[in-house]
Amino acid sequence: MNAMLDDLDGMADSLSALTKDSDKYSDELNDCIRETDNRVTATYDLISDLVGGVREEGVKYLFTDISESELLSLDDPHKTLRDSNGGVIMDCSNRNSVKCDLQGGGIVGSLAVDDENLENNAILSFALTAGESYTTSGMIVTCKNLALVSVKNNYAGGIVGKMDRGIVYRSEGYGPVESIEGDYIGGIAGRSDSVIRKSYVMCTLSGDEELGGIAGYATAVKDCVALPTFGDHTGTSGAIAGQILRDKKTEEMNASDLSGNVFVCDSAYGIDDISYKGVAEATDYASALEIPDIPEAFSDLTVSFRVGDRIVKTVSVKYGQSLEGIETPELEHTDGSYGSWPDLTGRTALGNIMVTAEFIPEITVLSSALEYEENGKPLALISGGFDSDDIFDASFERMAATSITDNNGKTVKIKDALRYRLELTAHEGAIDTENGGILRLYTPYKDCTVYCTPYDAASGISGQAWTAVESEMKGSYVVVDYAENTEYMVVEKPGNTIYIVTGAGCAAAVLVIAIISVKIHGKKKAKHLNKAVKS
Repeated sequence: MNAMLDDLDGMADSLSALTKDSDKYSDELNDCIRETDNRVTATYDLISDLVGGVREEGVKYLFTDISESELLSLDDPHKTLRDSNGGVIMDCSNRNSVKCDLQGGGIVGSLAVDDENLENNAILSFALTAGESYTTSGMIVTCKNLALVSVKNNYAGGIVGKMDRGIVYRSEGYGPVESIEGDYIGGIAGRSDSVIRKSYVMCTLSGDEELGGIAGYATAVKDCVALPTFGDHTGTSGAIAGQILRDKKTEEMNASDLSGNVFVCDSAYGIDDISYKGVAEATDYASALEIPDIPEAFSDLTVSFRVGDRIVKTVSVKYGQSLEGIETPELEHTDGSYGSWPDLTGRTALGNIMVTAEFIPEITVLSSALEYEENGKPLALISGGFDSDDIFDASFERMAATSITDNNGKTVKIKDALRYRLELTAHEGAIDTENGGILRLYTPYKDCTVYCTPYDAASGISGQAWTAVESEMKGSYVVVDYAENTEYMVVEKPGNTIYIVTGAGCAAAVLVIAIISVKIHGKKKAKHLNKAVKS
C-alpha cells in the first residue's frame, strides 16, 4: 500500500506539471487532465485513509461487525442461534474459579479478530484484494458466571475479559471479579469496544482503575441492570461503567449507544461519578425487582467466603440484612501464618458480597505486659504460634521464709522464691497447646528449682501439692515447658531447701538416729573398757 501511495504521488506531480501548461492544450484535453487529477486525488485519499486505519487499528479496521444487527434481525434469536454453525456461545455457565495473567473472563477471555494470527480465526483464508470487504459476527448469548474471576493485569470480566467485536446479550454475572495489579474490571466485560445488551450483574468488583458494574470501559451498553459492590480500588468507577466512549472533540456520549440502563448502588454513581437519566439511572432495590425479565437470582443475595483462589462457603442473605452473626468458616493455620476473617460488624447486604480471609505471619513469642520491678524485663515470655490478638498475662508474688508440700507429701522449706500466675487467652477459640510451648520465667537467682501446681484462673484456686519440673537457665530466665492452667514457683538454690520429715516417717527417722547413736556410743565405751583391763 505504501508503494501504491508513492505511485499516486508521482502521478499527481505529473498532472500538476501538465496543468501549468494548460494554455498550450485544447479545452477538451484540459478537461480530461482535470478529471484525471480529481480521480487520482480521490483514490489517494481513499487508500491513505485505509492505510492510516490499518496502521492505527490493525487488520480489524478492514472488518465490519454485524453481530448486533444479525442478532436483532432474528424473530427468535434463542431458537435460531441454537442451530447456528459458528460464531455463537450460548447457554454456558461457569462455576469454577478463573485465574490468569491477562484478559480473563468467566466465559471468554477475548472476543476479537486476531490480526497477528489470522489463520487461526474463523476466517479460514485471508487475502486482501482491491474491492473486497469482510464482515464478522460473534455472539455470547444467555451465559452466566457464578465463580471468581481473578486476573493479574488488565481486563477482567465476569463474562468476557476484552471485547473488541461482537455482542453480549442476556448474560449474567454473579461471581466476584478482580484485577490484582491492573485496570478495566467489569461484571460483564473488563473493556468493551462493542455492544452489551439486556445483561445483568450482581457481584463484587475490585482492582486499580476503570471499574464498572457492567463494563470497566464501555462503548455501547443498552437495557442492562446492575447491583455492584466495590472492593478496594484506586481510580474511576461506576455502577454501569467506569468510563465510556465519548466524542474526542465535544466529550459528548452517543445516547443511541448508551440507554435504558439502571442500577442499585449506594457507593457509586452511574458512570464515573455521574448518573444520567435514561442512560445510567439509579433506582431502588424493590423497583429493580419489578423490571421485566429481571433474573430470579436478584431476589437472593449471597455472601461468599474466600480463601486464596477458592470460595469455601456461600451463605444466602436478603437485601439489607445485617451480616453480623453470620457463621464464618473455620480457618486452618498454615506454617508461619494464621488466618482471620474481616470484622462484619455494622455491614449489611446491598448486593452479592465477597469476604476474603486475611493471612498474617504468626507471632512466635508473646511477652507479658508486666515487667520485673527491679530491671524492667518482661516477667514471662512464651514461644509458639500466635496471632496479634492473643493475650499473655502474667503476675507474680515474692515469697520468703515459707514452705510448700511437694507431690511426694514432703514439706519443702523455702528461703526465697517467686510465685507466677499466667493466663494465655486466644482472641478466637482456644490456642492449640497439644505439643506444648516453651515458657521463660524471669528469675533474679543464679540457680533455681521450678515447681508447678494446677491453677484455676476463674476461681483463683490452686492445687495443694507442687511438682518439681525440668528446667534450664538461659541468662536471666529459667526455661520450662508450658502447660495450661498451671501456677509456677521459682525457688532459689542451693542451700535454700531443707526437707522436714513429718508424721510416722519422722518417728522412724528419730529411732534410726537413736539406734545409730547408741551403737556408736557402745563401741566407744567398749573400747575404753578394753584399754582399762590391759592396764
